[in-house]
Amino acid sequence: MCYYLLAGNAAPQLNSQVTGTELSFFLPQLSFDPGILLSFLFCFIALFINELGSVQSVGTAIEAPGMAHRTKRGLRFTGLMNIFSGGVGVIGPVDFSLSPGVIMSTGCASRYTLLPAGAALIFCAFFPDVIVFLSSIPKPVMGVILLYLMTTQLSSAFQLVVQDDALPNFNSCMTVAFPLMIALIISFMPVAVAESMPPVLRPLLANGFVMGVIAVLLMEHVIYRNNRR
Repeated sequence: MCYYLLAGNAAPQLNSQVTGTELSFFLPQLSFDPGILLSFLFCFIALFINELGSVQSVGTAIEAPGMAHRTKRGLRFTGLMNIFSGGVGVIGPVDFSLSPGVIMSTGCASRYTLLPAGAALIFCAFFPDVIVFLSSIPKPVMGVILLYLMTTQLSSAFQLVVQDDALPNFNSCMTVAFPLMIALIISFMPVAVAESMPPVLRPLLANGFVMGVIAVLLMEHVIYRNNRR
């Protein structure tokens, strides 16, 4: 994005599935599709819930004060920036960069350690050859790194559950276990099953993350709503 804004039409052509338009970068061609809009709203709600969980878990891990104000400010910033990003046709940002898994596994919660990494990513944006080189990293290597990161995430989640007594009874455990199973089943669902779904509902029904979040909402606020009293 930085390269495109500064270089304009001189930006290199990278392999992408997204086709451009003849309009300006800041004035993309607009269209309205109710199905895509509905799917987008559900997905964005799921992402907001994911952000709430990430911000709250990091706040609990580092015992940060004023979490209510921090959370509202973060959600407001993320919403506005994603609206702007959608208008210019780029991927929107999030307002958190550290996960509790990384914090607990490394013992470091400082934001200053991210400055060199952020500077390096901005530097890479001006040199597409560097991005191509990083994209050539073998998939097994990336898989091992992601496996380690996901393991630390899950371990930190278990630790926070024990510390805060977040699952005091069987119904609370079911609220976590059932959506997790739904998400896993959808993630390993055959491609033929996903292709047989209606195109309007496919982005929802074939997305394990979104369906898991919807299952959590149903379990907590509909099926086990009396358990919250």
